[in-house]
Amino acid sequence: MVLSGNINYGFSPFLFQLSEQIREKTMKGVFRLCFNIIFLSAFLIFSAVSCGDNVSDSETDKVSVRLKMDGLFEDAGRSKRTSVGGHTVSSLYLDVSASGWSGLRLNLTDMLNRNENEVDVEITAGKIYTFAVSAYTSGNVLLCSGSESAMIRANSEVNINLVCALQISVDLSSAKVEGVMNFLDYQSLPSVQTVMQNLTDAIDDGVNLSEVQDAVEEAELAAGSSVRSKNSQSYRNLVAGLKALKQSSAAAFNAFKSMVNALDNTAELKEAASILESVLEEGLKPEISVSPPSVSFGDVAVNTFSPEETVLITNSGNYRLNISSVMSSNNYSFMADMSGGSSPCGSTPFTLVPQASCTVTVKAHPVTAGILNGTLSIISSDASVDSASAALTVNGTVTAAPVITADTSKLDFGAVATGHFLTKNVTLTNGGTTPATGITASFTGGNGYTETTGCTSLSAGQSCTITVRFEPASPAGLRDSVMTISSNAADVSVELRGYAVVDGTMASEVLFEDTGFNSITEKSIAVCGGGKAHAVFSSNGKLTYGFYDGSAWMLSNMGAEPDEWDKAVITADSDCMPHVAYTKDQTLHYAQSRTSGFWQHYEVDPSMTLRMDGALSIAADGTDIYISSIAEGTDSVVVDKTADFGATFTRRTVESGLAGPESTMLKIDSAGVIHIVYKDSDGIHYADSTSDPWAVDEEIADGYNPSIAFSGSEVHVIYHNGGLYEVVKSDIAGWTSVPIEIDNTPMNGLAALSIPGGIEVYYKYTDTHKIMKSTYDGTWSAPAELYDNVIPFFTGSAMIAASAASNGDRIVVYDEKAVLSSKSCTGGTWGNSVPVQMLLGINSALSFDVEFVPEGADFSGVLGDFLYDTSGGLYIFRMESGGVSAEVLDTPEKYIVKGVDFLNTGSGESVCYVYETGVSRKLGYFDGDTYASHAAMDDSTSKTCALEKDDTGGIYIAYGDSASKPALRKIGTGVSGGLNADVSETGMSMRFLPSENKLYFVYYDVSNDYYGFNYFSNTNGLTVESVSHESAYADLAVSSSGSLVYLFGGSDAAGNSTVMLAECEADLSSCDTEEIYSPAAGNYVDGVSLAVDSSDHIYAGIIESGEKVVLVEGVLGDTYTVHTLESSDNVSSGSYDGIKVLTDPVTGLVSVFYRSGSKLLHETESLIPVLSLSHVYKNFGRITMGTNSAELAITLANSGTQMMSVEDISLEHGDSFILETEYGAGSCPQDQFSLYPGESCSVKVKFRPLASGAFGDRLVVETDRSTEMTSLFGVGQ
Repeated sequence: MVLSGNINYGFSPFLFQLSEQIREKTMKGVFRLCFNIIFLSAFLIFSAVSCGDNVSDSETDKVSVRLKMDGLFEDAGRSKRTSVGGHTVSSLYLDVSASGWSGLRLNLTDMLNRNENEVDVEITAGKIYTFAVSAYTSGNVLLCSGSESAMIRANSEVNINLVCALQISVDLSSAKVEGVMNFLDYQSLPSVQTVMQNLTDAIDDGVNLSEVQDAVEEAELAAGSSVRSKNSQSYRNLVAGLKALKQSSAAAFNAFKSMVNALDNTAELKEAASILESVLEEGLKPEISVSPPSVSFGDVAVNTFSPEETVLITNSGNYRLNISSVMSSNNYSFMADMSGGSSPCGSTPFTLVPQASCTVTVKAHPVTAGILNGTLSIISSDASVDSASAALTVNGTVTAAPVITADTSKLDFGAVATGHFLTKNVTLTNGGTTPATGITASFTGGNGYTETTGCTSLSAGQSCTITVRFEPASPAGLRDSVMTISSNAADVSVELRGYAVVDGTMASEVLFEDTGFNSITEKSIAVCGGGKAHAVFSSNGKLTYGFYDGSAWMLSNMGAEPDEWDKAVITADSDCMPHVAYTKDQTLHYAQSRTSGFWQHYEVDPSMTLRMDGALSIAADGTDIYISSIAEGTDSVVVDKTADFGATFTRRTVESGLAGPESTMLKIDSAGVIHIVYKDSDGIHYADSTSDPWAVDEEIADGYNPSIAFSGSEVHVIYHNGGLYEVVKSDIAGWTSVPIEIDNTPMNGLAALSIPGGIEVYYKYTDTHKIMKSTYDGTWSAPAELYDNVIPFFTGSAMIAASAASNGDRIVVYDEKAVLSSKSCTGGTWGNSVPVQMLLGINSALSFDVEFVPEGADFSGVLGDFLYDTSGGLYIFRMESGGVSAEVLDTPEKYIVKGVDFLNTGSGESVCYVYETGVSRKLGYFDGDTYASHAAMDDSTSKTCALEKDDTGGIYIAYGDSASKPALRKIGTGVSGGLNADVSETGMSMRFLPSENKLYFVYYDVSNDYYGFNYFSNTNGLTVESVSHESAYADLAVSSSGSLVYLFGGSDAAGNSTVMLAECEADLSSCDTEEIYSPAAGNYVDGVSLAVDSSDHIYAGIIESGEKVVLVEGVLGDTYTVHTLESSDNVSSGSYDGIKVLTDPVTGLVSVFYRSGSKLLHETESLIPVLSLSHVYKNFGRITMGTNSAELAITLANSGTQMMSVEDISLEHGDSFILETEYGAGSCPQDQFSLYPGESCSVKVKFRPLASGAFGDRLVVETDRSTEMTSLFGVGQ
C-alpha cells in the first residue's frame, strides 16, 4: 500500500505504513488468524532544494532533505509497540548510499522509542541514490528488508515506492492455527481458556525470537519440576511454550508436551497436546465415526413400532465436523429422531467440535412381513468418506390379530375460549390381518374433550378418522387428558393438551413505544476507545440506554419514567462503564449498573429543586462521577460528586445568586482538572478546580449553550450567538478579549470535542437542514458539511450529540430523515451512517387508524406523530406473522400530523391525512395501489379526514375545505360534492351504503352546535342532536339490516357530558337516539370509536377526560355493559383519531387500539400470545479474559391468551457471550417449541471475554407473534 502526504517546501515526507495481522472473530467466537505477507512500505517524495538564498540548477549542490516517518506509531495514549508479521521491531535502519560514496546509516530506533518521526540529512544533488530499509528483532534477527534507487535532482520531484519484505518464515499456516484455536476455544475449563487467551495474545502481539529460545529452555527444565499447580512457574512456562509453538518450533512443541504431561489433573490439556500434535503432523481434518456400525431390531409386528435404539455420532478428528444430513434409506420401515438419546444432535445442519459426540435414536416400523434392511446415512464434511452409515435390520412379523395404530401420539389444541370449541382429527389404521371390533374412545379426567365422530370397527388394512372436540368450561387454565382407543386389539393412547380462556378475556400487547426523544445534547453520548459508546435518550415516560459495539446500537429501557420536559446525560468511567444523570419532577437522579449488573437509581438530593431540567452535565475522572446542575431556590450552580457509585454524594457550590442561570457544561481534562461553564442572563461564566474554592471567571463571553474543549494547555469555550464563536484561555494571556468567529451562519446545538492534535465542533444550522463540522489545529478550518438532512425533523432544535475518546475515536448522533442515526470515526477513518432507531412520537398528539385485512387476524394501519417543536412524520405499520413493523410513509415537508384515516382497498392501502406546517393546514393523500404520494391536495380547516370506497372501487376523501364546509374528493376526478355545514376542527366519519348507493357523512356543526347526518350532494341534512362543547367526536357504522348507527359524544343542555348512540334510517327521515355512557361529573369525552358486528352487537370505545378508556358493548336498543380497559392519567388524545374499535371480519371478536402513556396498545378478545422477558438489560461487569462470568437466568413467559410458538432463541453476535438451553428442569429447549398461556421457561447467559475492552450483544427471542431482546454488556480485562 502506498501513502502520500502534504509536501512542505524544501522537505521530503518519508511515510511508513505497517500492515499488521488482522484478528477476526467469527460468529461462534472462534479466532481466525490471517498470516499475510507483511510489507513495510515507504513513499518518498523528494522536492529537493538547495540551502542558499538563491535557487541553483547545479547538480552538485547540497540539498537538505527531511525524512518523515508516519504509520509506525499507534494513536496517542496507547502502546507504542510496532510489529511486522507479529514480531516486535526492536531496531529500524534506513541506509542511503550512492556510487563513489560510502553512504550513511540512519538508526531510527531511538526515534521509535521517543515517538519522533522526523530527521534531517544532507546529500548532494545530481546522483543516483539507493535507499534501503531493514528491521530487526531484539535478538538481531532480520525481520524485513528492501531497497530502491532513484536520481535526486535539485528543484525536482521523484517518487520512490520502498518495500520492506518479510524475511521470517511462518511455518504454522493460518488453517492450522485456526484448528488449534477452535479446539481450545471449545474447552470449558478456565485453565484451558487462559492458555487459549495467552496464545491469542502471543499471536496478536508478536513474539521476540530470542525470548522464544529462552522460554523453550526454561520450559524443558520446568518439565521435571516437583511443583505441579496451575500457579507454578511450570504452568507459566506452559504459556511461554504455547507462544513458541506459533513458530512451529519442534523444540518448543516438545517442551509444551512434556510440561502438559508433567502437570497433575490436566486431562483436558493432555488431550489438547494430542490434538495439537495431530494438527502439526497431519493438518486439519474432521473424522466421523458411527457407533454401533449396525442395529438389529429383531422381530417386530408389521405396522407397529419397535423400541428405540441409540446411534452415537462422534467427531474423532481435530477440526470441526459439519453434518448436513442424517436420514434412513428406508423411511417407511425405519425412522430417525434427531431429538432422541442422552445428547440429541438436533436438527440438521449441525456441527461437532473435535472429540464431541451426539445421539440419534432410530426405531423400526416394518410395513411388510420378512427381513427388511435399511441404512442410517450421515453426510458430513469428512472428505475421507462419501457418507458414514449404520446398517439397520428388522424382521417384520404377522400374526392373526388386529393391530390398531394412530397417526399421532399427541394433539395440541392451543387455547380455546369458554363457550367455544375446536376439533382435531386422529386417523386409525388396522395393520393386522383380522378385523378390529368394539372400537371406543375414553378420556382421563374429561376436561372438555369428547369424541364427536369415529368408527366402531375396522377391517384389516383399512383406516378411519376419529374427531376429537375440545370445549372447555371455566375457570381458565391448562386442560390435559389422555384419549385411549380400546378394541379387540391392543389399546392406543393419544395425549391431549389445551388451554381454557374465559370468554371475553382481553389480551393486551404493545405495538409501539415512544422513540421521539425529548432531548439530544452533547452529553447524550459517551465514547470509549475502540469505537465503543454509551448513549442515553429521554422521552415521554421512558429513559432509553444504548450501547454501540462498533457496528450496531443495542437499546434498552432503563426503568425510569421521566416526563416530556426531563433531560438525561451520560458518561463512561475509566473502565467504560456507563453512568447516567437525569431529571424527574425537578429533582436530580443518578443511575449506574456497575455494582449490581442492573440499573440502580438514586435521588441525589430530594430537598433540592432544579431550576431548569435541561441544565445537566456529567463527567468521570477514573471512577469518580461529577454531575453539574442548577438549584432553583438559590440560583446556584452546584457540582455533586459520588466516589462510591451513588451510595453517597458530596456537593460543591460553584456560584450562587446568578441572574437566571440556564445551562451548565462539565468536562475533565487529561490532567484531572475539572472545568465548568454555565450561562445566565449576564453572560457565560467559567470555573475550574485548580484552586479551592474554585475560582470563577465572570462573563467571559455572551452567548448560548457553551461547551468546553482542550488543545494542549489551552481551554476553548465554544458557544453560539447568531453564529458559532469561541473564547480561549491560555496560561500566559488568559482569556481572549474578543470572541473568535468560527462560523457566522445562524446555528443551534453544538458539541465540542477534544481530539489528538486539536478540536472538532459539530453543530446544526438553524435555517437549513445541514449538520456542520469545523476543525481546529491552531486555526479554525472552513465549515464542512457532515450531513444535509433533506427532511428537517429537528430543524432549528439543539438536538445533536457527539463525543470523543482520548485516542480520537468519536461518534456523532443526529437525525437522518425519520431515523436517529450515528456516524463514527475509528482509527482515523469515518464509517457509514448507522441507525440508532426510528423516531416515533407516541404521545398525546398521536393520531392513528387501523383496519383488519379481509382474511382477519392480521391488521395494518397508519400513524401520524408529533416529535419535536414543529416536526412530525407519517408511518405505515403492519401486524403479520412474526410481529409488527413500521416504515416511513411520507415526509413532504416540516409538519405535524393532526388527523389520519386508513382504508384497506384489497389491492393496497390508501391513507388521507391532515397536517399543519406552522402557517396552514393541508390535506395529503397516499395511494397504496400505485405508491404515489400527493401532498397538499387542498387546504383543510378540519383536523382530520375520512376515507371510504364505493361498490365500483372508487375512493373518496371527506374533509373540511378552506371554507370550513364538508367537502368530498374522489381520487382521480377531484371535488365530487359538498354539504352546507361548519366543520372546522371537528371529527368526522363516512360510510358507503350499497343498498342506497350513497356516501353518508356524520359531522359536528361548530357554528350551530349540533351533530348532523347527511349524504353528499343532499341539500338538507338531519340534525341528530343539539349539543354544546368545544371538541366534537363522532363515528359511523352500518348495521346488518342496513341501518346507520351514529356514535357521538358531547354535553347535554345542562352541561353534563354524555355519549349517545343513534340508529338512523337510510332516507334520514328519523333517528332513534339513546345514551349509552355518562362520564363522571366534571369529566368530558376525549375520543370515540364504533364497531358493529354481523349480529348487531355494538362496541363503543370511549376516552374519558384523558384518564380512562372504556369499552361499552351490547345489542342495539337493548342493555349495555361498560368495561374499563385502563384507568390512568396519560391516555388523553390531542387528535380526533386517538382510539379505534374493530371487529375481526372472520371471528367477529373485538379489538381496541389506544395510547397509554408512551405506548400504543392493542387489547383484543382474539386469542393471541404475548411474549415477555424477565430482563431487558444486564451489565456483567469486569471479567478476566478467558474466564466466565456468573450466569444470568432469563425467563421467557407467555402472558397472552393463545399458545406461543418460540421460533428461535439466539445471541445476535455470540463471540463474547454464551447462551445455554436445555440445562435442566424449567429450561427452554434448544429447537422450536411452544408455551401455553401462563407457561414459562428460562435460558442462561454468561459473559466470556476473549479480549480486553467493552463488548455488547443481544439475546433475541423470536416467536410467531413478536420478537423481544435483552441487551447484554460487559468489559474484558
